Amino acid sequence: MFSKLDQLEDYPNYYDREEQTIRTETEGNLQCWLYLIRNFPVKMLAKPQLSAYHNTPEQPYSEKSVRDPAISAKDDLSY
Repeated sequence: MFSKLDQLEDYPNYYDREEQTIRTETEGNLQCWLYLIRNFPVKMLAKPQLSAYHNTPEQPYSEKSVRDPAISAKDDLSY
């Protein structure tokens, strides 16, 4: 499973991965793997910030297979 997620997150080139303890309201503490940006690209601050995402006509989700392969996810997060 990590190999697929690592591909999606471009680990270790873009994101780093580490295990952390997460405290939940109902389950107590859980060990979880997180992907983290260590060298945050400042240009990402110019992108729209979402508090939640829903697949809508205004912000449609596109499967990787139908995205423009010339556009790198880390260069353009608009799709």
